[in-house]
Order: sequence, then C-alpha cells, then structure tokens
Amino acid sequence: MEKPSLPKNTYEYGSLLPLLKIADNLSINRYLREILSEENAIKAMILAINKIIRQNSLNNIKEWYEDTYLYKLYPGLALSSSSLSEFLQKIGKSDIIDRFSEMMIRSLKPRYTLYYDLTSFSCQSKNIEFLEYGYSRDNDVLPHVNVSLVSSKEEVIPINYTIYPGSIVDMVTLENSMKKYEAMGIKNITFILDRGFFNKNNLRMLLEWESDFIIGASYSFKEIKNIALMAKRDIESAEHMLKVENNVIF
Repeated sequence: MEKPSLPKNTYEYGSLLPLLKIADNLSINRYLREILSEENAIKAMILAINKIIRQNSLNNIKEWYEDTYLYKLYPGLALSSSSLSEFLQKIGKSDIIDRFSEMMIRSLKPRYTLYYDLTSFSCQSKNIEFLEYGYSRDNDVLPHVNVSLVSSKEEVIPINYTIYPGSIVDMVTLENSMKKYEAMGIKNITFILDRGFFNKNNLRMLLEWESDFIIGASYSFKEIKNIALMAKRDIESAEHMLKVENNVIF
C-alpha cells in the first residue's frame, strides 16, 4: 500500500478565524480598501491581527506572516521592517484613522451610549511632537501624550481614539469629542465617564451641552457626602424595614 504523502508546509489557522470573522462582520476590509490601496489595506489588517494574537516586533512580522494562513490568502506581500515602518509613519501623519472611524460610526449607527476614557503615556523621546508636560495620572515627571478612547455600549466595540498633546486638559478632550460625534450625526449622546472627570467645570459643560451622562462621583466633594448621607438615612428609615426570619433588613 502506498503511504499517504505528508504535507510540505503547515500554517497557523485556528487563532486567525475569530479575527477574520469579526473583520468580515464589521466590513473592516471594505472600509480599509476605500481609504488605502489594496496592498496597504491588507498590511493594516495583518498588523492589527498580529498585535492582537502575537505582538511581534516589526522585524519579525514577515516571518510570522509566512507561518500563518494569511500567507495563503495574501501571498507575496512586502513586509520588511523598513516598509512597515514607512507605512505606519504615513498613516500616523494622515487623516486615515479619522476617516476609517467615521465610516465605522456612520455604518454602525451606535445608539448613542458611549464610554469615554482618557489615559496618558509618558516618554523620554525627543521626536514626538505631542509630548508635553501636563497633569500626569501616574504621578510621572516625564512629558506625555493623552489618548482618548470612545466605545459604543450597544455595539461593545471601540469606535474612535484621538491623540492629544500632554498639556491638553480633560475638559477640552471631552468637548472636542462631543462636537466630533455630533458632526458625524450622533445626536442625544449619553456619555459614561469615570470619576476622573468629576469636577465642577466638566459637570457645568455637560449640563450646558444638554447631554445625558453617567459619571462616578467623588467623595472629596462636600455635596456628595451630604447626598450619600441623606440617601443612607432614607434607606434605613422604618418604612423600608422588613423582618425576615427574625432578621431586620432594609
């Protein structure tokens, strides 16, 4: 009996399936092809997939790609570290990210409940123009950049991020986001914010903007302590008392 021939090559496949399916369901490939060339759209997808499942350096992307099913789907891509570095630099200096985000938002039509968060990244580099001194969330003395991330509560995916110089305060980033999403057709936004945004200026702006919002309150404010105390007294009033198996609960 003739022995069955063994495969000459094997390719990583299983780990790619969920990501390829998600990209297809969200039409990510189509959006990328509308704003990038065919080859660059594929490069962007490959870099994103690698970032999620492997996180190789640019020097090792090509070797990883050739060991995966992506090589069978998209053979012959130029993925040297120099070409990828040039590609990423081009994206970073263009409006491609905003155009892609707007396509996603207009297509998904998120139902207006948005999680908003802001974080900072410190760095010693002399070549990043957005690096500036400002409020540091990590008590770091280095200059930093601020990055805002907005996610749709209903779609359960991030829909946009924006990079700001480190000196830009939270209120400005939030106001810019509100204007941006209204310009994209998202009306009656409900923002969900953590307690880092809880201050008088932000609250005043949100109220003036007439946006709905949910925000974690800070006990550093006397008014919040009073409200919590009043609520506690109300909860523990006799009218809310129940007796269950000789135990009193409220």
